[in-house]
Amino acid sequence: MSSVPSPKSMMAANRGPTVFFEHAVAMSCTNGVYCLTLAAGSPIPLQDGRLGQELIGVGQIHGTRHALTELRIAIDRILNVKLPHELDPHGEGSGRSRMGSETSPKH
Repeated sequence: MSSVPSPKSMMAANRGPTVFFEHAVAMSCTNGVYCLTLAAGSPIPLQDGRLGQELIGVGQIHGTRHALTELRIAIDRILNVKLPHELDPHGEGSGRSRMGSETSPKH
């Protein structure tokens, strides 16, 4: 048996909240801490009987420049995942991201 402890899973039972958002409506930076405010549309009835939509703040992301850089890398990677409808007609593409072992952006 090894005396080295096993790493704990990042997907623990007590993970943080899930936030659905449609817009990043505001941003700021104070003393090296960056903040993004996230919002989603909420339907509201209008006087003429139609439905309108207003933006409701649903969460904020606070982090250092390094943390936001890592978030941008993760977002870029997930946006590069090929969805089933994006596969070419010859069946090329695995539907998976082409993530390598790199952890820093290429400049």
